[in-house]
Amino acid sequence: MSQAIGCPIWGSNYRAVIHGEWVSAGTHEIHITHEALILSSRTGGAFRMTEEAAHLVYVQDSLSTGSKARLTTWLVDQRRYGVSEPVITWENANSFRLTDEGDSLSVSKRGERLLRFLVDQTKSAGDEVDVNDQEGQALAWSESTQWSEVSYLLTYLTGQGLVGVIDRSTVAIKRYGAVVTVNTTTAHWSKRVPSAIMR
Repeated sequence: MSQAIGCPIWGSNYRAVIHGEWVSAGTHEIHITHEALILSSRTGGAFRMTEEAAHLVYVQDSLSTGSKARLTTWLVDQRRYGVSEPVITWENANSFRLTDEGDSLSVSKRGERLLRFLVDQTKSAGDEVDVNDQEGQALAWSESTQWSEVSYLLTYLTGQGLVGVIDRSTVAIKRYGAVVTVNTTTAHWSKRVPSAIMR
């Protein structure tokens, strides 16, 4: 059985689909049988979560925003390393709850991850990526908690010469000497990109 739910990590502002039994009788009551498969763009894709982990992360809402970002980075990395459906257990969820906020990735690492995500969305030079449906993925890949952080990272990449502005609606990504464009005309992107990027 599949049903649409709010993302168990990031909340109801981000939609997810669960394949398995998910019983919700109120704001924070949950029951997952076995390890339910959850698809959430805000976490970068598919993952599984045990009932104990769901209780800690969703019901008790015991992870800080920074801990949720680091857990999301872990999920993205697990998929990059070949684990198509990483499992969040109580133990690893709790380890992120206990980590220090200082364990976040550096700006340069977050920028590299965002650039990797954008380049991975293309197949050849000149391709455009419509980020309207990619907002959750961009947040997930860059360990960002809000869109202003992604905008800042784009400014950082621009300053590093890795991303350049073509016009008010296109950001160029330098890839092996070629240019790949990312369409920025979507409402989410154009409203949030700081003017420094738009010059």
